[in-house]
Amino acid sequence: MKRFVFVGLVLSAIVAFFISCSTDFDINAPYKDTTVIYSLLNKDSSVHYFRISKAFLGEGSAFDYAKIPDSCLYPVGDIEVKLIEKTPSSVETEYLCRDTILRDVKDTGIFYAPDQQVYYLKKALNPDNKYKISVKKLKSGEVTFSEINVVNSFGIVKPYSPNNIIEFVSTGESKIEWLSAKYGKRYQPQFKFYYTEARYSNDTVTRVVTWDFGSLKSTTTTGGQTMSLGYLSDGFYSACLTQIPYQNPEQEANVRSRKALKVELNIYAIGQDLSTFFDVRSSGSIASVALYSNIEEGIGLFSSKATVQRFFDLGTLTQRNLNENPKYQDMKFVAIPLQGK
Repeated sequence: MKRFVFVGLVLSAIVAFFISCSTDFDINAPYKDTTVIYSLLNKDSSVHYFRISKAFLGEGSAFDYAKIPDSCLYPVGDIEVKLIEKTPSSVETEYLCRDTILRDVKDTGIFYAPDQQVYYLKKALNPDNKYKISVKKLKSGEVTFSEINVVNSFGIVKPYSPNNIIEFVSTGESKIEWLSAKYGKRYQPQFKFYYTEARYSNDTVTRVVTWDFGSLKSTTTTGGQTMSLGYLSDGFYSACLTQIPYQNPEQEANVRSRKALKVELNIYAIGQDLSTFFDVRSSGSIASVALYSNIEEGIGLFSSKATVQRFFDLGTLTQRNLNENPKYQDMKFVAIPLQGK
């Protein structure tokens, strides 16, 4: 069963743990213990994390309760968390998840911080199998659960270079192209440009420019669909101009020179349920707190993700453009001679 629920949600960094507590309640209503589950599986990860909490009720401000861990968390030993693996022939294997505390993973805000209690499992996932998260309350025997397929691997088609070199000098549109993943629904490409920065203070650091693109949804989740997104080379230089020079004049004055290292292309894929969550969150049709849940006998979200990468050396023409073009010379990239010169 899939439905909309009214809860407060905080999404912390990308990977990302989700923290949730109910805010749609009658203060005079009887207490109801509602299990909240958030987790994203990744078939390429060796450790998988599950954020298990509970909706809370109490007199006074819900924001005050949110800062108290006991208001959101089950005491260790009150619940049993399992990940159940099911093969295509319906053979099931259960794996018990253990609890742990992750230190300093969340900034202060509405919810308690900075440490977070989570459950985890060390296991390689089989992309051919289904996975079910199960949370059992040991006193009552009630079980909250959800079952998904994990997003499979997929392939990048473009850009391609036999020498693994990428240039940003074309005056026309270039393309990022890939084949969709089985069980993947929404995709977001991203370039990362790594470079070193030599400073007059006699240290050298590596920094990165991130160039994000919009997301695209596949027609189906069966995989193999050709998908593409166009980009212009000017976007690379715009990202560099925005992110490389320091806003603080003293910091920028301390930079002696910069040197290009590599370019990384990432394409992130997420499953159908997380894609639907983002659709609902951005629709504005049921206010900003309308969220999508795929958890049975509880609320939250259980889905999966995958990432594919391709690495390039930044081409000589682009490096010379960074060094010689008057528009970019203030970024202090070192000169790169043309081959054979």
